[in-house]
Amino acid sequence: MSFLYSLLPLQQLVEENRGDLQAFLDGYYDCVGSEQESFLKSKAIMMEKKNICRTYLAVDEEKRILGYFSIGLRCIKIPESDVGSKDFSKKMNVDPETKVAQSYLIGQLSRSRTSSKGLGSMLMADAIGLIRMANHIVGCRLVRVDCDDTMTEYYSRHGFRKLKKNGVGELNQMAYILRNDRRFREIVISTYARAGAMTGRSAKVERKTRETDISVELSIDGAGKFDVECDIQFLKHMVETLARYASFDIAMKATGDNDHHLIEDAAITIGKAMAQAMDGRPIERMATSTVVMDDAMVQVSLDLVDRPYADIDCPDPLYLHFMRSFAMTAGITLHVLVIRGFDDHHIVEASFKALGRALKEALKVADRELSTKDRPEVRVRDAG
Repeated sequence: MSFLYSLLPLQQLVEENRGDLQAFLDGYYDCVGSEQESFLKSKAIMMEKKNICRTYLAVDEEKRILGYFSIGLRCIKIPESDVGSKDFSKKMNVDPETKVAQSYLIGQLSRSRTSSKGLGSMLMADAIGLIRMANHIVGCRLVRVDCDDTMTEYYSRHGFRKLKKNGVGELNQMAYILRNDRRFREIVISTYARAGAMTGRSAKVERKTRETDISVELSIDGAGKFDVECDIQFLKHMVETLARYASFDIAMKATGDNDHHLIEDAAITIGKAMAQAMDGRPIERMATSTVVMDDAMVQVSLDLVDRPYADIDCPDPLYLHFMRSFAMTAGITLHVLVIRGFDDHHIVEASFKALGRALKEALKVADRELSTKDRPEVRVRDAG
């Protein structure tokens, strides 16, 4: 079974003030018809506006809601039996006096009647991925879910630990600690391997200046599909080539007053979209690809880490600028080396093919972090 969906923040829809938003949510039906369905239809918008929690919708290509989850911040009192372990208390940042720790609460996790079982695990992986990114800012290390007895085994398999039973008939508190262990990552990788496709890594970016008007929709986990409208036919060809060799799905519309501005701003917009599409999952990160095209032989090496650097060998100054602008905006290290060649067209096209192949390899999900400094974090920069 293959899953393909994008995560859509409910906050974005609320800010757009869509008139059909409530009707859109009302069309959702939970797989067991539980309180999760009621939450999305009657409480989610209110809690979003009051900043009580954030809700993320899993939406398919036909804009149907396949499932959702919500994340909030809550304090949790740790039972004496758990506080007694100094190592456990330290990892959870438990206050030694109050025995209270701040936690991320995955308050709702739901899949629709039309989705498949594996979607629940995939949504939880997405939730923890978002939490991992927020953790660098907020600083909590504890993730919590509240569940009944029928779900404790499920969460235990995914690395959660049962803390306490609040009382007869009340929910169990399950805790997961954010740390550099491999257990949860292995579960995430096996879940996506069974599903047959990665999901959620997509972004939409628009850039409009006095010189250019560009919009890009990018899915990292695509099939090499493209729909490119561009004033420069060779740039259109190169973006399509990048999409095909990287297995990106990309839709781009780009107009501009001259070639220099359009090529530069297209690179900035695509780089920003890729940076936004990358999430908290560990990736292979580094890759090298060598491509030949008739007389041309080009090697591209890159590292998808937040150390933007570009050393570009390219005979065409416009596409040298494209590569540099893309790398600096995406926040990656990029080296392009022309080994041999005399036809500029062949050299540039081989460069885009090699870039696509290297990106495809580097963006593959890994089962461990490669950096000794924990997860490399890519931040989107505004390149002017």
